[in-house]
Amino acid sequence: MASTHRKLRRKDLKRPDELTTLVEAGQEYLNTHLGEILAAAAVIAAAIAVVFAVRFYQQHRAATAANDFYQAFTALDAKNYTRAEALFQKLSQEAPGLQVGRLARFYLGTCYLEQNQLGPARDAFQAYLDGDHDAMFGSLAMLNLGIIYERMGKLGDAEMSYRKAAGMPGPEQIRAQLAVARMLVGEGKPQAAIEEYRRFLNEHPFVPEREEAMEALAQLGAGLAAEAPVAAGAPRHSAPPNH
Repeated sequence: MASTHRKLRRKDLKRPDELTTLVEAGQEYLNTHLGEILAAAAVIAAAIAVVFAVRFYQQHRAATAANDFYQAFTALDAKNYTRAEALFQKLSQEAPGLQVGRLARFYLGTCYLEQNQLGPARDAFQAYLDGDHDAMFGSLAMLNLGIIYERMGKLGDAEMSYRKAAGMPGPEQIRAQLAVARMLVGEGKPQAAIEEYRRFLNEHPFVPEREEAMEALAQLGAGLAAEAPVAAGAPRHSAPPNH
């Protein structure tokens, strides 16, 4: 059986295929919109360059700020308060968004307090507390505010600051609690002070500061009426037998 073949006509040979059509259309589009494409590519390249430049600047800025903080802290540790104050002041102004810039406000207050410049110290610690701050350093800043107000003779403000510090977790919480009772004594509120000392003894049955609290109670003429309960497992002392 004879095979059949589709005969190609002259006009079929001249008809462009789909691939050729797409290539020609693409070339025509490029020729028409080449300027726009190059402009868009330039914008994208510029944006990428800006991103890398910003990141490099931020890393450089963070490294510079960290070095300045180290220099300032070294000066503070050496009691070179003038240099430490200048560096911490610069950091707090130029890098307020960085952690070391925020922490610089706390140590700026420390510089002032070490020099007994109470007004500037108060303002520096308050500025630190008003901004974003670490919880532990926040409790220390509040305690320092109590110290400042106590030195100023503003016992009511000192008591309030110490109370806030006592309510904040941190290494100076016990010290702040005792300071509250001490302020009450200074304010002429002995009964309230006695209650604070007794509360302290109940809440902290084993801390070394108990001796300070008991001595204060003795000076106030008060006994240990609210003695702390004996903790589980702690030895109990019985009265000696009668002979």
